[in-house]
Amino acid sequence: MEKVIVWGEERVYRQIAEVVHALVETGDAEVLAEFVKDGLPDEAVFYEPVWSAATSVLICARNYTDDLIASVVSHGVRRELLVPSDMLYKPGFSFTRYMALLKSRISILSNYCWGGLTYHYFHLPMLSPTINLFFTDGGYLHFLENLDSMLEKSPVFLQMDHDDYLGHDFPVFEVNDVKIFMNHSRNAEEGLDAWNRRKGRLNRENLMVMMATKEPESAERFCALPFSKKICFVTFETDLPHCMKVDPGKAPVSRYINDLAIGIRRRYDPWTLLETGAIIETGESWEEEFFHPDTIEKRLGEAQKILIYGAWELGEKSFRIMKRTFGTDRLAGFAVTSMQGNPGQLHGMPVRPLGEWAEFLRQEQVPFSKVLTILGLNPRFYREVQDDLRNLGLEKSISLEELVWGEDMRR
Repeated sequence: MEKVIVWGEERVYRQIAEVVHALVETGDAEVLAEFVKDGLPDEAVFYEPVWSAATSVLICARNYTDDLIASVVSHGVRRELLVPSDMLYKPGFSFTRYMALLKSRISILSNYCWGGLTYHYFHLPMLSPTINLFFTDGGYLHFLENLDSMLEKSPVFLQMDHDDYLGHDFPVFEVNDVKIFMNHSRNAEEGLDAWNRRKGRLNRENLMVMMATKEPESAERFCALPFSKKICFVTFETDLPHCMKVDPGKAPVSRYINDLAIGIRRRYDPWTLLETGAIIETGESWEEEFFHPDTIEKRLGEAQKILIYGAWELGEKSFRIMKRTFGTDRLAGFAVTSMQGNPGQLHGMPVRPLGEWAEFLRQEQVPFSKVLTILGLNPRFYREVQDDLRNLGLEKSISLEELVWGEDMRR
């Protein structure tokens, strides 16, 4: 049983209090104290003696940021005790299970963004060098087959390449003839620093290895690797162990697999996969992405300006749909600033808090009735964000699900 202290914003805690109470009733947790109020509790609460008995600290915050984590840790709370409140919404959560996963210090190796996104989904420390980069099939397999020697050598910068999707140049490195495409880095120094910093964190005692491939030969070679926990996403029928067939339809394979990592699509139990390496298929799925420009135009109506409230994958998806359908003329920018990796920063779009957007639009004399906000974020935040929008006079909003799938999103 975890001994839990609840700390943070009262309105956030109210949304999850029933879940916490249910976990207490099952014997999963005991709540030692609740330090919550509108805004954030006074710093004096950290001096309460009860903190010494806590084995888990539930952080109730709308935005679980690095700055917030640093602030809590600066008062003597150990980082490895922190549980972000959004974890309670994720199927399979318990305090005991999550704390065990944190303590396991899992290192995830992957040839695409799946590894980094899985870390983000669980709010786990990134103990892997293969974050924000990709390999070719052959290069990745050689990397895994010769892991120790590959990590002993420092990558050599080869050239700059361009990522049309991200809209910027990125460095390409090489180790033992294996190219490493660091497509989320802006220059060689940034890429090399991230690689060296993260490879030093690798926990060889708890490795989870992932691959995505369209080639049967690559899948067979991957499955022969001597790692106990592994999964290979393939696009073809196979009886190979550790493989899962995916059918992305019209979507790119990488996007489909990224959606699996962050829970937009569900095909397997991610908890069991990370804990034991077992692939337990859930049989659940989302409908395939399907939309037409005329459908979007009808939904957008007479909007003169469009705000995107969202970050990471969902904000990025909202931006992609708008850009490829209408360009960027009607896009004002992004209204989320607190999450690292905001799409606005990647695409050169303005990023402002909602209040500043309202003032900007007022100065530009854009009628608020002609402003539409796209909610590219987790559905559990819709009501709260819509309340904030209404308080500012920005009444019109549409969810990403309505925009893309229509009202009936699940099969």
